[in-house]
Amino acid sequence: MNTTDRIKLQSGNILTKHGFKIQAEVFDNIRRDAISSEEMIRFFKGHFPQIRTSMKDTNFKITELEPWQNFIDKCWLKEKQWTADDFDCDDFSDTFGVFAKLVLKVSVSKIYGRLLNKDTEKPFEGTGMGYHYWYSFVVIDPNGKRLYFYEPINGLMVQYLGQQKIIMGSGMYVPEQVICN
Repeated sequence: MNTTDRIKLQSGNILTKHGFKIQAEVFDNIRRDAISSEEMIRFFKGHFPQIRTSMKDTNFKITELEPWQNFIDKCWLKEKQWTADDFDCDDFSDTFGVFAKLVLKVSVSKIYGRLLNKDTEKPFEGTGMGYHYWYSFVVIDPNGKRLYFYEPINGLMVQYLGQQKIIMGSGMYVPEQVICN
């Protein structure tokens, strides 16, 4: 058994052990395109001129929307219970990012910013300043690249259409930093 097969086997065993019921091989033949870190920065800055960017790699792999939808539909993470300080937004985001990288073999972008009540545009009661982590991903589309936001805590996803506000459920998400890897 070569090193790659051993890593796949170990990753699969870890994912299965934790209830992740996705066979990574299902996603082996999906379309993946590469974009440079400079293009990724331009893409995010084109939507959010003030956003801080952190690029962990030189090139990033992106895919179409269908594999993302398939992955998210099968991902058990949205069923996990949120627990303050033990398994909260940063843990959900980190776990989602690792699973997406292992299974889809594409790049993911962790977002840090404000999560506000969409009706009051203030932090939800009892959440302090309202800072939060969630995810975004860039997809290949026949009309160009599209940006999606995903909340791993509850499984909500929305395409960003250039609107001023990102609304998912009862939350309004205000991105301040993107960390691409």
